[in-house]
This record gives sequence, C-alpha cells and structure tokens, in this order.
Amino acid sequence: MRKLTRIAAGMGFTLAAAGLTMVAAAGPAAAGTVSLTYSCSVGGTTVAYPGAVTITAPATAKAGDVVTLQVDLEREPHAAQDIPAHAITGQLTIGLGGAGTGSVQAAGLTNLQAVPKGGAVVLSGSTSATLSTAGDVTFTPAGLQVAFNGAAATCSPVGAVAPAATTTVS
Repeated sequence: MRKLTRIAAGMGFTLAAAGLTMVAAAGPAAAGTVSLTYSCSVGGTTVAYPGAVTITAPATAKAGDVVTLQVDLEREPHAAQDIPAHAITGQLTIGLGGAGTGSVQAAGLTNLQAVPKGGAVVLSGSTSATLSTAGDVTFTPAGLQVAFNGAAATCSPVGAVAPAATTTVS
C-alpha cells in the first residue's frame, strides 16, 4: 500500500502540471490557465489531484487552418520523490467547443526535465487540430492518462471545467 501511495503521489504531480500551447501562423498567441481537480484511478484506488492546465492558442485563424498545440500540465502538491527526466508519460484529451466539435489527443506528454523532491512537475507535449468552421473555438482540458514507475492512472475532471483558450476562426 505504501508503494502504491508513492506511485499515486508521483503520478499526481504529473496531472497538475498541465499547460497547453497552441500556435498557428494565422495570428498572435493568447494563453489561458484553468484550475481543476482530476479524480484518478490507480491500481484500484481513487485519488484526487488538483492542478492547472494552461492552453496557449492562436488568437485568430482561418477556416481550414491546422494549429499546433503544445501541452504543459502542473500539479499540486509537488513531487513526493526525485523524478528523472522523461519518467512520466501521459495523454490529455482536449475538447473543442463553440464553433469546434470533437476532441484531439495530446499524446506523448512527458516531464522534459528531472524534478527534485518537492519540485514542480510539468508534463509537456504537442498535438494539432484542424479548425474548419468560422466562429469562436474553445479548448477545454478533459480526460487524462498518466504512467509513472510502472503504474498507470486514468483520470477524469471533477465537475465542470472552463475552456482554457479560445481562437476566433474566420
């Protein structure tokens, strides 16, 4: 049980280290951060992990543009142990709303740098989305999967989550 708790604590820091960056040549970037709590199932145990997701999206784009999303996740509390670089992996589902529909997967998230015990854990990665309809498209963090130290966690947001970014598509 103690090992499971350490693994869960290690995975939790990954969850909160969320930040998403979207870049398109069509317009300047606009960033937004949302605070949320994930409920994660790890080895039959459910644990709550508060954190933040930052999404940087282009302020504007044209219908048909493909935008690149860079993802960063940050969790509270911070790392319960030293964590080597690339030791945590994850995948974040990003819901498209407003004039956008569906979702995209930011797979291959990882902690790019080693994290000392007590340090902030940030998972980073990227994906892309095609913005096909004119109007405001919102980007909202949704489900999360994280793997650390041989254990995997499947996580869902607790309660409603506000969009972290909006792109105006013309």
